[in-house]
Amino acid sequence: MRPSQRTVVAVSAAVSAFVTFLAFTPPIFAQALQSDLQVAAMAPQSAADACLQGLDRPIVDANILVGRCTAYLASATLSPGEQGAAHLVRAAAWRDLGDETKATADNLEAVRLYTSVIDKSQPYPEFIFRRATAYHALGDVGNALK
Repeated sequence: MRPSQRTVVAVSAAVSAFVTFLAFTPPIFAQALQSDLQVAAMAPQSAADACLQGLDRPIVDANILVGRCTAYLASATLSPGEQGAAHLVRAAAWRDLGDETKATADNLEAVRLYTSVIDKSQPYPEFIFRRATAYHALGDVGNALK
């Protein structure tokens, strides 16, 4: 067997092992979600980190992210900006799961929260951007561009 053929066989075996691993690990994700909820109850900052990572990283498992953001929203007294961020991340996760109704509700709540904290005289650019992102996800391009 030539070296290039051995590489193809090795890569094929690795992919097969990974797919097999994924096929038989759903209980682990359920345990991870339960663990996330427990951590969120004990340490709100941990829940914040777990949820808000969705603002700047791709969503790996939308079910887990929904659970983390839900736990974060329930774990502590949050500022409107923090709540808006959690709703924005959870909306993206709901959309990935195909639940457009819940995604829309979270995006509407994010728009409401960000609108309540944007100071017209000195607007905070990150809140304006996040509100525009929520408007865009709702299909309201006109308000997103404002």
